[in-house]
Amino acid sequence: MYFEDFKRLGELFRLEVGRVAYDDKIEIVTLPFFSRVDALFPDSSPSKGIDGGPASLSGSDAGVGENRRFTYPLVLPAGLRTTRSVILLLHGLNEKSWAKYLPWAKELAVRTGKGVLLFPIAFHMNRAPGEWSNPRLMTRVATERQRQFGPLTASSFVNAALSTRIQASPDRFLRSGLQTYWDIETLVSEIRTGRHPLVGRSATIDIFGYSIGAFLAEVLLFANPGGYFSDSKAFLFCGGATLSGMTPVSRLIMDSRAEEALSSYFTSRFEAELSDDTPLSRLFERLQALGTVFRSLLDISRLKQFRDHQLQSIGRRLSAIALAKDRIIPGSEIARTLSGDSDAVNRAEAGPRAQILDFPFPYSHENPFPLLAQFKTEVERSFDGLFRYAADLLA
Repeated sequence: MYFEDFKRLGELFRLEVGRVAYDDKIEIVTLPFFSRVDALFPDSSPSKGIDGGPASLSGSDAGVGENRRFTYPLVLPAGLRTTRSVILLLHGLNEKSWAKYLPWAKELAVRTGKGVLLFPIAFHMNRAPGEWSNPRLMTRVATERQRQFGPLTASSFVNAALSTRIQASPDRFLRSGLQTYWDIETLVSEIRTGRHPLVGRSATIDIFGYSIGAFLAEVLLFANPGGYFSDSKAFLFCGGATLSGMTPVSRLIMDSRAEEALSSYFTSRFEAELSDDTPLSRLFERLQALGTVFRSLLDISRLKQFRDHQLQSIGRRLSAIALAKDRIIPGSEIARTLSGDSDAVNRAEAGPRAQILDFPFPYSHENPFPLLAQFKTEVERSFDGLFRYAADLLA
């Protein structure tokens, strides 16, 4: 049913607040959210713009209204008015549409009987201005980037907005992640205090993290804000490596100049800023344990014993599936990060966290289940197997 669900769910889905029945198996409820944490960022100053680009690309991040007030979908098994168990589905970098994830959410909801809550990362999905997805505007930006900074690898109108923003301020990777982290903490607090309209206050909360969403899932489990994730299980798909193990150069993610800026900042300048009296160092003083968690996931050699101890504490609650031909987050890097290869880890307790699969059809990190008619049977079978496995772990 994957091919059919992809088409029909995409046609049905709306971002407006409301409730829609899809079939006799699920309903999709779209709910509002207001983020109150962007004022905590250490730097919201405008960055240098691109000639011909929209003003929102060079303005203050705090001025992006779409990032503060937005909606998110909750997929419920049919017949449930509320749910006592929820799976938080966290998406990948530079995503602008939920279409890819709706069949994933349906499969998890049907197989586990739990609600699946799809929460957008800051400045992604419907938390970004529509002009960042406008082909005509963004083609101009991509062309201007080639003129100013070229030759660029993987330059496209799809990644022009994120590439411009990351190159101008690589610390946006941290700041948008922090805002999302705090937003999720707020969301779970609403659940635990009985203020969520559809999720019971004692609901179990597990995580399905894909790509950079897997990175965020690790941060949530390691830092465990409010003790909300003490018993949570997390399944990571195409993710789980440290940032140093990722190469997000892709026409769908970011171009080569943006990736160079991101990598350079977090491998060298970042630690130097932390050791000085800077807005970043003052922010990390407030973050305390959360700051240590983030730093431990930046580089495979940084805070290794701390990271391995966190993995040991989580034990079998975390597992991952990687793909053999994934060039963005290679399976070897995911396995290397999650293996806990220091003496701090009790290997019997850690278990085999990461498995590497190779699907029998052309796929990529960005599109693990392509809609290829000639491979329909193989794609359907692989999709079914992956989500059957994930659902068993998260049930």
